[in-house]
Amino acid sequence: MKYALSEEKSCKRVFKVEMDAAECAQARERARQIVAEQVNLPGFRRGKIPTQVLETRFGKQVEDETVEALVGKGATVVLKETGLEPITSPSVSSITKQGDGMSFLLTIELAPQIVLEDYKSLKLIRDAAIVRPEDVDAVIENVRHRFATFPDAGRPARWGDLAVVDYDGTIDGAPFEGSQGRDVLVTIGRGEAMREVEQALVGRNAGEKFGVKVAYPADHASKDLAGKTADLKVAVKEVKIQKLPNLDDEFARSAGNCTGLTDLRNQVRGRLKAEKDKEAATRLRATAVDRLLRSAPAEVTPSIIEEEMNYMAVRGAEELGRQGVRQVEQLRVNPKQFREIFRPAAVRAVREAFVLEAIARKEGVQIGDDDIKREIAVSRPEGGDNPEKLAATLKSQGRWERLRQKLVQDKALDLVLARAEVVEREIRL
Repeated sequence: MKYALSEEKSCKRVFKVEMDAAECAQARERARQIVAEQVNLPGFRRGKIPTQVLETRFGKQVEDETVEALVGKGATVVLKETGLEPITSPSVSSITKQGDGMSFLLTIELAPQIVLEDYKSLKLIRDAAIVRPEDVDAVIENVRHRFATFPDAGRPARWGDLAVVDYDGTIDGAPFEGSQGRDVLVTIGRGEAMREVEQALVGRNAGEKFGVKVAYPADHASKDLAGKTADLKVAVKEVKIQKLPNLDDEFARSAGNCTGLTDLRNQVRGRLKAEKDKEAATRLRATAVDRLLRSAPAEVTPSIIEEEMNYMAVRGAEELGRQGVRQVEQLRVNPKQFREIFRPAAVRAVREAFVLEAIARKEGVQIGDDDIKREIAVSRPEGGDNPEKLAATLKSQGRWERLRQKLVQDKALDLVLARAEVVEREIRL
């Protein structure tokens, strides 16, 4: 046997391995013995099938066993003599017969070389968000709108009014998907209906009917509607005005668990402050990761990136399913294009994982099963009150170890942030 390096990258080595005729003959003889012990052939005792009969009846099994043995031997020798430590199982390609010998390409993927910078003394800026009075006012105003009532206007519709309408549409005299609606609520001016419809509603009274042409843009999501003009017949059933509750203690008590308007404002301010602090902490962690990524090479293990892309695409499809998108094709992309969307995020996630895991190894960070169970008990996103059931589900889906890796990385980043010099910068949002 001999081998030679045919391709070298930072995270990949490709060797051309050649097995001579004697090695191939020896491997094939051993393969015949193995297959003969495995198969049953009437008229012959197990393990005593003549070579010619064995090759005729089970030649492919013998060949497969031979190739597997030669590849295994070649990979073992290469790894032992080069001292390389693959991060995934080596892969084999271009298996070629050369007379009585054989050659193949052995691809070995390696972890990137991480040379950690001084992660123990990072200098970071944390945004200390300030909650302005107008931020509180905006939230309370939204609450007032949720408690609004809608009495009949008793007059023609104006901008900002709520109209209740029925409509029927046609294109070239034929109805189309979504061309009919009943008891549809349209707040005039909010863009809840086509602009032509909203404009036509202004000045209309309840009980009035009218027709209007609606032009769909050329880049409309529906190809059946893009660039076409529809004729709509609209019946105005009701015209209502929005009546907001008075901004007083009575409104505050009805809107939430508070004693009055001052208490409501304090509660809203506290929630906004907590949200902005959480956002600031998230940005701080992202900034720290950006700094740490300077230690990670741009090129990382290709198969790990592909695996991460697969994971992200599956999770992305699941999230779309929860939003009512049953198939990726509904987004007008095929599964391969959808998967490719996640490549930049996958590359960053893999680079980040290698750096944080390098820090975790250096700091002796370990996460046991009990740590994972505690995390599940806190989050319980799927398991309800039965964390053991969720743990079993995660293990069956291969996500248990992934959660362990995430907790290791989170703990490593916590250590980095705990040692960092953090300067707060006030930002009024």
